[in-house]
Amino acid sequence: MITNGLVLNSKPINNTRKAYAYYTGNVSHIIRKGELIDAIRLTITYDEAEASKQPTYRLARGNELKWWSSISEYVPKNKIIECIDGLYLWNEIWSTDEDGFEDYSCGFTKIYS
Repeated sequence: MITNGLVLNSKPINNTRKAYAYYTGNVSHIIRKGELIDAIRLTITYDEAEASKQPTYRLARGNELKWWSSISEYVPKNKIIECIDGLYLWNEIWSTDEDGFEDYSCGFTKIYS
């Protein structure tokens, strides 16, 4: 993937962090949308030293990062996040409908594969 710093359009990107994922605990079975699926506890960290203490750690996937950001108290909103499948940036969108009501949406958007 990307090593020794990120370069985009021949310019170095210094505002990045890597997201690491690891799973802990036992597999449990849950029913979701009428189907039985395996579930296990996911943790995302941006600290390689913390992640490397876990035998299953690796770079996170974008879908894991997006899910984690919906439940985590800490989201690096001002950083480009490197995952195994690309680069992601936090995005916040405010809009107003014709009746004057505001709508807000947020989440990570993939900016580079």
